[in-house]
Amino acid sequence: MSNTESSKPSKRGPSVFVIFGLFFLCATILAFAAKVAFPTAFLPETPAQKQQRENAVLADIEAKTADAKAKAQQQKRTKDLCHWADVCSTYGKARQDCAVAGDFQNCIDVKMGQETWRIPQCADDGTLLQPPVDMPGAIECAGVRLESALGQ
Repeated sequence: MSNTESSKPSKRGPSVFVIFGLFFLCATILAFAAKVAFPTAFLPETPAQKQQRENAVLADIEAKTADAKAKAQQQKRTKDLCHWADVCSTYGKARQDCAVAGDFQNCIDVKMGQETWRIPQCADDGTLLQPPVDMPGAIECAGVRLESALGQ
């Protein structure tokens, strides 16, 4: 080997020790900067702060529970209103079918089944007599019927 070959710098790149050294140096600087920038983040929590944090968590849980309960009640109301709309629609069709029957009331009782008691709430055209303001539309009721059919 000649002198010129051994005096050339190595082409291996930085050593592993240099890379790890730079990594730990950067990590130490970042940790120190975080402690200087956010000194209260490293202090122990006082009992008052702990109680305040726990109260905030409990309030959040209560709010989510109340929201879930209100949503469940609204879904039940929508399901009930859609059922009423379906019953009245069935009544409107049964009324048309039974118009030529010899015994109108018996025909209605047979076609309506157990829902006969709801008939006074229905108009002759198959709609609710006094629909509420929040009466769901046909598309929403179709979704409710689909959910019921799927067993959800």
